[in-house]
Amino acid sequence: MVWRKGFFNGLRKGLRIYLELVIVIVPLFVFVTFLKHLQVFPVLEAWLSPFMGLFGLSGTATIALLTGFFFTAYGAVGIISALGLGWKEITILAVMITICHEVIIESVILKKMGGSPLRITALRFAFALSAGFVLNLVL
Repeated sequence: MVWRKGFFNGLRKGLRIYLELVIVIVPLFVFVTFLKHLQVFPVLEAWLSPFMGLFGLSGTATIALLTGFFFTAYGAVGIISALGLGWKEITILAVMITICHEVIIESVILKKMGGSPLRITALRFAFALSAGFVLNLVL
């Protein structure tokens, strides 16, 4: 039966992707929860709130933003869920991370393609920060 082969092939691929996501998201969720209990976030928030306030984000949202920008958007999702942010912050973070995510990996890919990683990365950061600023005004 042809459908069986397709079904099990899809199931196998789906489970592999699920496991890859779990391997990234769960440890980051646990790490952020651990940092919460160590009272690291009040210090971060006090230090970074003036800058992050431009985007309507708390200082603690910096961890999710930097994780999404430099490492993985899926890790940022785990951190965002651990922080318990409101809908406005989640929306702003999601848009900013969507515009500028996984900068390190994508810079390598851009270089191999013959592009200018520095120029494209700078544009992506500028667009992400601009979008966050505008969304803070609109929402």
